[in-house]
Amino acid sequence: MRLAICAALLIAVAFLAGRATAPSSSFAGSRSHVYTGKAGDVFRVPSAAVRCTVSGEGGRPDLYCAHTPKPRHQVFFFTDGLCVWRDGNPDKPVFCTNRP
Repeated sequence: MRLAICAALLIAVAFLAGRATAPSSSFAGSRSHVYTGKAGDVFRVPSAAVRCTVSGEGGRPDLYCAHTPKPRHQVFFFTDGLCVWRDGNPDKPVFCTNRP
């Protein structure tokens, strides 16, 4: 009985020590990039199946993103917030927020 408790405690301590000293998986396997888009630029994120377009309307820049190949919602990022619309229904947004 004592041996089982000691073994379980040793395994738990080894697991916690390994988690504390190992680099995170996102840091270990990926490199990050920052891109600056201009009007008309398009970029894709294949791992998320998203396609985004830098555009603007009424002199205000925005970033339009949608899931590919069949989007259910469209997301527009503005300088002061974002709006989400159901695909094909531009008159009634599902969600909108503006920063104060």
